[in-house]
Amino acid sequence: MNNSELSIAVGKLAAFYFQDKNLCCSQAVLVAANQVFDGNLSDETAAKLGNGFCGGVGSSGCLCGALSGLIMALGLLAGDIEKSTFKKNTIRKSARNLHKQFIERYGSACCHILIDPFKSEKNKQKEFCKEITGGSAEMLVNLLLELKPNLMATGQSNIGRFKT
Repeated sequence: MNNSELSIAVGKLAAFYFQDKNLCCSQAVLVAANQVFDGNLSDETAAKLGNGFCGGVGSSGCLCGALSGLIMALGLLAGDIEKSTFKKNTIRKSARNLHKQFIERYGSACCHILIDPFKSEKNKQKEFCKEITGGSAEMLVNLLLELKPNLMATGQSNIGRFKT
C-alpha cells in the first residue's frame, strides 16, 4: 500500500463513520485518524473531543467540522508539547496550509457557506458532507506522512482492521 492508497483508505473510513456510524464530520475524521495511526485515545474520547465542532462549531455554521477534525488530528498525531519554537511553528504552519488547501478544494472553510446550496435537500447535504469528511481525512494523511514518514508503517498495519 502506498501513501495515496492509505490516504484514500482513511478517507473512506472517516466517510463510513460519518454516514453509517452517525458520527458528525469532526468526530469521524478524528476517530478514523486516531484509530489508524495509534493516537492513544479511546474511540469514545476521540468522539467526545470532536463533538463540539459538529455543524461548524456547535452547529453555528462557522468553521467546518471536518476541517476542525483534521486540525485536531494533526495536533494529536504530529504535534509536540516541547517548548521548541521550531516544532510549534511547523505544526502551526501545517495547520495554516491545510486550512488554505481546504478552502482551495471546497471554496470555503465555513460550514454554512459550504452547505447552503443543499439547505432544501438534506440527502444531498449529507452526501456532500460525507465527501468533505473523507476528503479532509485524505488531506490529513497526506500531510502526516510527509511530516512523519514513520506513521506509514503504523497506518499500513492498522487500516486492515477496519471494515467500511
